Amino acid sequence: MRLGGGAARFLQLIETRIKPRVAELIPVDPGEQSLWGHSYGGLFTLFALCARPASFRRYFPTSASLSWADGLLDVYLQRLTEQPPTNAVDVWMCRGSAEGRQSEHLGSQQRATLSRQANDEFVRFATGLCGVPLLRVRRRLYAGLSHGEMFSA
Repeated sequence: MRLGGGAARFLQLIETRIKPRVAELIPVDPGEQSLWGHSYGGLFTLFALCARPASFRRYFPTSASLSWADGLLDVYLQRLTEQPPTNAVDVWMCRGSAEGRQSEHLGSQQRATLSRQANDEFVRFATGLCGVPLLRVRRRLYAGLSHGEMFSA
């Protein structure tokens, strides 16, 4: 049983099997493809951006789980900074300001602190992306929206 990981293999599957199959079935403009993901899907979307920025023209990471694996995504951001894309890539990054761990064991002050820390992490990571040449980064913190509400925001 896999508890986590596998992003590189999944991206390879998308590139070598899923994209070609979709292109067999319907007309596809490879220069206009986008990737969207929410939560762990948002984490995967950022991984794909950092690992293979040319795979998609636009990336939409929503409520990405940036703290997964103690911030492992920062390693990939550093690699992207060192080897930036060769063509322009659009990134639309967003999260809700009220996201954070919800537990009856946490007081309102603790929940607010965790939410603020997660929002700061979002801003920090998005700012790091802004420093990568040819990335056009837009970021938005949706006031008052929770993690679940961001799925359809």
